[in-house]
Amino acid sequence: MGWIVGPQYTDAEKEFREIYDTFRKLGVDKESLKFVNNPDNGSMHVKTNWGFELICKSAKHPETLVGEGLDFALMVEAGRHRRRTWGQYIRPTLSDKGGWALFTGVPEGPSSDSLLYALHQRGQDPRRPSWASFQMPSWTNTIIFPGG
Repeated sequence: MGWIVGPQYTDAEKEFREIYDTFRKLGVDKESLKFVNNPDNGSMHVKTNWGFELICKSAKHPETLVGEGLDFALMVEAGRHRRRTWGQYIRPTLSDKGGWALFTGVPEGPSSDSLLYALHQRGQDPRRPSWASFQMPSWTNTIIFPGG
């Protein structure tokens, strides 16, 4: 069970669409219990008959992000998430199952409320060996720019 969490549904939809389209190409939609991609009403949900479940969530009202034990969370556009969203709502949902999280986006500079900036700083701290953070220009991505 995992969530893709964006500051708004539209932010989470971008990543969800990639997974949804890949699953459809693989025929997962024909074997799924639920296979919905309707970003207009915020219903983006895949549930397979083998137990995989992925749901898009918006952090606009973070109090709705409680109660579920998660195996993973993708925090997209994490530079625009509030630190409180992670600390009070998402991180506790991962604790039940020992889940993991991936944070993507642009740090958007130092700010006391910027989640990604704070996490990037944590990943650079040698006293936190279980954390890592990386930065690189997009043109180093050989998928997007195959000629390198």
